[in-house]
Amino acid sequence: MENTPLPAEVVQISRAFARLATGPLSDFAGGVYDGMNGNLAFATPPVSMPIFQAALLLFTKTSGTVKNGGHAAVEAKTAAHKDLVLKLRALALYIEELLGITAAIAATSNFKLLTPSTHTPTVPAVPVITGLFNLASTKLGVTATCASKFKLLEFRISVDGKTWVLCATSTSLRNIVLPDLLPGTVYIVQGRAGNGGKLFSEWSDPVSHMST
Repeated sequence: MENTPLPAEVVQISRAFARLATGPLSDFAGGVYDGMNGNLAFATPPVSMPIFQAALLLFTKTSGTVKNGGHAAVEAKTAAHKDLVLKLRALALYIEELLGITAAIAATSNFKLLTPSTHTPTVPAVPVITGLFNLASTKLGVTATCASKFKLLEFRISVDGKTWVLCATSTSLRNIVLPDLLPGTVYIVQGRAGNGGKLFSEWSDPVSHMST
């Protein structure tokens, strides 16, 4: 039986380097060069280290000639800056997409890693249907409350309490409408709150009302 490889971590690299001033950007790019050059974890980068080093040296050189170099010097620095940032972006993306990459390995490149969010969404409270009313022919309006925050409300209907059909969704407690109902039919209604993905509350206590 073959061993199944463990899934790679989700590694995200900050692109804030693009907003660094000249000196800090040179230092940052130099650190990336030191981290990736000869590093077997990054054996096939889209930008070779000699080419990356040349781009860094050109950026450093053109940055030093801007003060007294006139318009041409400014244009040269701008072009060198753009080229260096593009190469940094290409290297960052390469690391993020490496098969089997982990945060520990990515950190050896000296890129700054984004810290994954530690917030875990919670299951919301069960909503309470406080009222059903005839909004118009074939439509019921719903009033409800919920003791916690939620991203979505779902409402289902049944005529026998056994077979249920999802009838409506809402992102707020206002203007909830159950459409396309049969006049003269008593509907049993339940609601539940969602917080993203499969995080749903239990279904609420049933409430019934006749559609007109």
